[in-house]
This record gives sequence, structure tokens and C-alpha cells, in this order.
Amino acid sequence: MGIDKIKVLTLRMQTFIDRIISTIKNDHKAQYLHKLKLIVPSERAKWVLKNAITQEVSNSGILPEIDTIHNYILSLSPLNLINDIEAQFILLNKAEKSKINIDNNKFSTQAPSLIKDFNVLESYMIDHKELFYNLRSIENIENWSFKNEELSIKQVEFIQNFTEIGDILSLLKNELLTQGTGTSGMLYRDVANNYENYLCEEENVYLIGLNALSKAEEIIIGHLSEKCNAKIIVDVDEFYIKNKDHEAG
Repeated sequence: MGIDKIKVLTLRMQTFIDRIISTIKNDHKAQYLHKLKLIVPSERAKWVLKNAITQEVSNSGILPEIDTIHNYILSLSPLNLINDIEAQFILLNKAEKSKINIDNNKFSTQAPSLIKDFNVLESYMIDHKELFYNLRSIENIENWSFKNEELSIKQVEFIQNFTEIGDILSLLKNELLTQGTGTSGMLYRDVANNYENYLCEEENVYLIGLNALSKAEEIIIGHLSEKCNAKIIVDVDEFYIKNKDHEAG
């Protein structure tokens, strides 16, 4: 990236930061800033915003709470977060103890990606059975047609493999819920399914610069905005937001 591009990005970020601070200062007096909760997309954004607000607040002032959307959602769920490594061991244990016909050596190499995919499924509120058990509705996978009455051996094995993976992931989820734990994706789904209970006391929340949201995040943010009066600040030019004739608007 050239120096000119870096300058442009820095100036754009600084302009957005200025707008955030201006909005907060207009909404609240300095002595009440500590009551605010600012939710940002990443640790980098958290660091930038914290430094900018620190420069605006006197030494006697108390900074607002600033957190990433990821950590914020995880903090709302009563489930205890389990890391992906632990989840992989439980997944492998369930695969070994089950009567499912799976090559354990091959499955162990797939475990990290399976947990990653499992988190995506959970955060996007996707039904496991709908995904893993209804493969016949897929029109074309590598030029296969599952609409044919007779399937080849490889097609049958492909469907069977996905069905078995779906079974094991279900076993994993049930085991974790029994323990009162969950992966990050499970905590996302839990909060999205129980937002009325978990978010009932949330107030003075600012949702800043969030984008590329999962289904669970959309549900949570929607409730915060509609029922908790959370304010959303996006890094988008107002001209495009209010222009209905422009494709971006």
C-alpha cells in the first residue's frame, strides 16, 4: 500500500472518529461518559477509539466502557465459553464412542475446520438438520445430480459422510449444553434466541462501525436499537444513506 493511500485511510478514520466523539459529546456531558457502552468491530478499532476519547476527556474524567462486538455478545450469555481446542477433543471423543462409521484418523484432521464451520452455522442460526440431511435438494455438487433415482457409490458415500458429520455435531452440541458450556457460535445463537431476557437491562449503548454481520448479530443489534434505544453510528457517507436513488442507499 502506497504512502498516499495510507494517508487517505488515516484521514478517513480520523474523520469517522471525530464524528463519533462529536455525537457522544452532544448526547452526554463529560461526567456521564462512564455510563456509556461503546461496541466496535475489532480490537484495533477499540484501541483507536479509546486513544481518541482519552485525548478529549480530562484526567479527572472516567472513560466509557469500550468492547468488541464479539466479546460483548459472549459476555451476555450465561453459557461458559469453551475454546475451539477443547471442543475438538470433545468432538473426537464423541466420534470415537459413537457407532457412526467414520475413519478416526481422517476425522481428526478435519476436526479444526469442522469446529470452525460449526461456529459459523451457529452464529448464522442455521439448522443443522436442514443443512446436513437435506442434501438431495442441492441441484449440483461437482456436476452430480441428486435428483436421479439411482445414485453412484461415491454419491451415496458423500451423502452418508455429511449425515454422519451432522450427527456428531449434534452430539457435540448436546454434550456442551449439558455441561453449561458452548463454543463462541453457540453463545451467539443463545443470545440471539434469548435477547429479550439477556438484553433487558442494556442502556446507553453505542454500536459503532459494525458491518458484515452474522444472523445472530443482526438479531441482537436490531433488538438493541429498537427496544434499548441503542444508537448506531456507521462509517458511511450520509449522502449515500439518504439517497434512495443511489444503489448504495
